[in-house]
Amino acid sequence: MLKSFESGFTLIELITIILLLSVLSVVFFGRLDNLSDLTDRGSFEETVAAVRYAQKLAVSTGCEVRVNLSGAGYALSQGDSCNSGTFTLAVMNPADRPNPYANPNISIAPADSFEFTPQSTVNNLGSDVTFTVNGDRTFRVYQFTALVDVP
Repeated sequence: MLKSFESGFTLIELITIILLLSVLSVVFFGRLDNLSDLTDRGSFEETVAAVRYAQKLAVSTGCEVRVNLSGAGYALSQGDSCNSGTFTLAVMNPADRPNPYANPNISIAPADSFEFTPQSTVNNLGSDVTFTVNGDRTFRVYQFTALVDVP
């Protein structure tokens, strides 16, 4: 005689799964309370990516790229031609081509303006400088190697 078995979860298994999902959701939604920390981290990562992009753009195009960092954000620019000393052409954001690579909604200290050169050095930066973004996260730009480092 063949026995038929019904497949499915037992009551104990269902209660265990519901409890596990409840604990995971409490932990997950508890971390969403502080979204300002998440946005600060995103602003920092975006700023470091922009400065690194400026360094790579200078090397790949053979033209200097200026980085303006201030209490009102950052902006990247290039000269109209590689030989001009004026930086009036905004660098376009590679992820969003019609928009310039800039962010006026963050605070960076100290305020400084410098240029990455095609030789992978930095002009107008007196020495190695550590910049602070939104008051708590830092990155460093090295003058002679153009390295952008996050300690």
